[in-house]
Amino acid sequence: MLYHSTRNSQDRVDSAQAVLMGLAPDGGLYVPQHLPEFDWQACLSGSSLDMSTVILSAVDTDTLKKLGMHLTCDPVYEEEDRKYHKK
Repeated sequence: MLYHSTRNSQDRVDSAQAVLMGLAPDGGLYVPQHLPEFDWQACLSGSSLDMSTVILSAVDTDTLKKLGMHLTCDPVYEEEDRKYHKK
């Protein structure tokens, strides 16, 4: 999936580049060219980690997905899940 700058739709990068760059060179935000469909209601019953994995997997179809989306999200939510969900 390609992402483009909110200030220049011709500035397109893949999701890994968008994440690594943060902002586009023109100062715009990178957004997906289109939002894929996914079952957002089903992910509401999961933990923060489960929800972020489903959402990011839907919009990130290249490099980060190959690395394992759950592993990408896990460190971010591990501490919060410990606070709110008994493991």
